[in-house]
Amino acid sequence: MTDPFPTLLTLAQVLERLKGIVGRTYLLQHLNRMPEFESHPTHRRIGRRIVFYPEDIQYLLASLESRHERNSKHSGSVGIPEPTAEKAYAAVVTLLKQKRAELAAQKKARRRR
Repeated sequence: MTDPFPTLLTLAQVLERLKGIVGRTYLLQHLNRMPEFESHPTHRRIGRRIVFYPEDIQYLLASLESRHERNSKHSGSVGIPEPTAEKAYAAVVTLLKQKRAELAAQKKARRRR
């Protein structure tokens, strides 16, 4: 019998073709983040299986390239600075102290009744 979908590629076949470019984990993360590129699908799902048509491969490759270009352009730029561990810890401690004081005040109010 002939295959009803002769041009359909599985994830394993695509990974074999992209060997040395991307790995399985990175590709799965990328497909989750970018199910479409320029309003075209980068992959399809049949049940739980991920499959690709030849035109999907073209858009997948284009999305991988554009993502790489965006990352290389923005790697040197400084965006919003992330808080240091000390600042984050101090903020959490302050919040916990406030909540503790609120709970103590509520307990005192209950006792007075």
